[in-house]
Parts: sequence; structure tokens; C-alpha cells
Amino acid sequence: MQFFARRDANGKYIHPNLYSGRIRSARSSEQAFEKFNYYHVEMFIALPGKQKELLKQREMENVYLKEIDRDPNFIFTRLAGSVWDIFTIGCYRDIKHFAESADIPADAEEKAALKAGFKGANFIGSYLRELIAEHHDTLAGAVR
Repeated sequence: MQFFARRDANGKYIHPNLYSGRIRSARSSEQAFEKFNYYHVEMFIALPGKQKELLKQREMENVYLKEIDRDPNFIFTRLAGSVWDIFTIGCYRDIKHFAESADIPADAEEKAALKAGFKGANFIGSYLRELIAEHHDTLAGAVR
């Protein structure tokens, strides 16, 4: 688990946020944000008592994404302060890259969904909605 915070010029944390990120390493996040210019940010408020199951669902979705040769999302969980229990960031080259999942064959999606632990590809979204009280998302471009 890693805390996200601003760093000074020497790399020291100077103002910790109240979120914890489940990422491969701080370096992998820096590389992703340098490499990609387009982001899908999703923010979730879980139903009461469903926070852990929501985190599990987001992790299952990352398995699904890997199985269909997509990069997994960065997952952040609330420690304190904010109303959002979880937010995720998916990194893409551009809008076309984001939309490419529409071209994945249905049988490949189904196989990936089952391997990830879903009942099937058509159940990914409905399972997510069983766990959340509120959801917002946005697409964002890098500002360089």
C-alpha cells in the first residue's frame, strides 16, 4: 500500500492525501502518466457495508482488463476525509484507444469475465451497480 502525496524537489512527501493506492509501484504510475495522455477517472460511494466487496469488484475488473490485453486501472481507496470510497484511473493514449474495447470479440470478453470471477461479461456492470450508492466518471486529457 502506498500513500499519495505531493513531493518536494528532493522527493520528500510534504502533504499527504487521505487515499491509499493499490499500484505496482510509484514509478509505474509516473511512467503511465508520462506515457499516456488520456484518462478515465471513476469515483464510487459504496452502499453501506459494501466497501470491501466494491474493492474486490474493482480488482476483478483489473483481472478482466488484463485478460483482454488492456492495462489495469490504478485503484485508490479512502482512508479518511473524502466521501468517495474508491476511485480508479485508467490510462489511454487517446479516445480511440479508450474505445477499442468495443472491438474485442464477445467470446474473448466472456472468457476473460469468467476468469476474473464474474458470472459473465454481461454481468460486470450490473454487479458493480449492486455495490454502489453513487458513481461518477469523467474522461480527462493530460495537461503538459
